[in-house]
Order: sequence, then structure tokens, then C-alpha cells
Amino acid sequence: MIEAIEPTLRQQTTRYVGIDSGLHGAVAVLLPDGSATCFDTPIEVVTMGPKKTKRNDYDVGAMRRLLVSALGDARNTCVVLENMHAMPHEGVRSVYMTGRAVAIWEGLCAGLGLPLRKVAPQTWKRHAGILNQEKAASRICAAGQFPTVDLGPRTHTGRSDALMIAVYGRACNY
Repeated sequence: MIEAIEPTLRQQTTRYVGIDSGLHGAVAVLLPDGSATCFDTPIEVVTMGPKKTKRNDYDVGAMRRLLVSALGDARNTCVVLENMHAMPHEGVRSVYMTGRAVAIWEGLCAGLGLPLRKVAPQTWKRHAGILNQEKAASRICAAGQFPTVDLGPRTHTGRSDALMIAVYGRACNY
């Protein structure tokens, strides 16, 4: 169980957790020694509707277990969550899932007593120097800073985005 501690009582944040809140997002833990670990967002396949359509959905219980096992306690930790928002021309389901993802991570962090900061995608991308660049830019940036971290398949940027969000949190000294 995560041992909660009031953010005002923390001496100094030394561990930063970056969360790319998308369905195929990730969680990155940046440790004081500069090393990092990444975990894909836990998802499950659910069957929906009379046609028994199968879809990916957030596995909320596994998301909670991930935070508990990856962190152990909340001392000297700050979670930085990508605060995604709806984009023009997105479908209704996409907009719903975007808002739902942020709400799930917020609720889990609040329930576990984890200090949380939210950051807009444009803000952390500007800090990383990859604003208005292709999605693969975060992967290149993260690989340069963390060459030993497994960033997952080349087609996914969740882990690299989460790492760069954690780096942004550390640079802001949250």
C-alpha cells in the first residue's frame, strides 16, 4: 500500500512520475539517480453491446496496482499527468476516452495520496523542443536522454512521451 504524505510536508521531490494518459499511453518513473523505468498503461479487452464488439479499455485495477508497485510510497514523489483535451474533428468516442483517461489517473492519484500536477501536451513538448514535430520526435528525444530504457515498439510513443513528461516535471521542480 502506498504510504501517503501531505505534499506540504515533503522536504524535496526526488522522484518524478510522468503519465501519458492515452489508451496506449504509459507511466514513466524518473529516479533521483537519473535512471528511469517505463510501464505501458494496463488495458483489457471488453465485450460491448448486443453484437459482442470487442474493444480495448482501461484496466483500472491494474492501473492502481501499477502505481502501488512502481512507487511503494508517495514520499518525495510528484506525478505529472498529461492533461489531454479534445481536438477538432475527433469522434465522440475519442473525446469521451480522452476525458475518461485523465479522470481515472486523477482519481487514482488522489486515492493513493500522490501529489499531482497536470501539464498540457504543448507545454511539455515545447520544453522538450519537439512542439509541432512528428510523433516519433519524442521517441528520438527520450532515446537520446535514456539510451538504456526500453521504449517499446517503434510505432508507439507512450513510453517516450511519459518519460519526457517526467523530465518536464523535474525541470519545473514540482
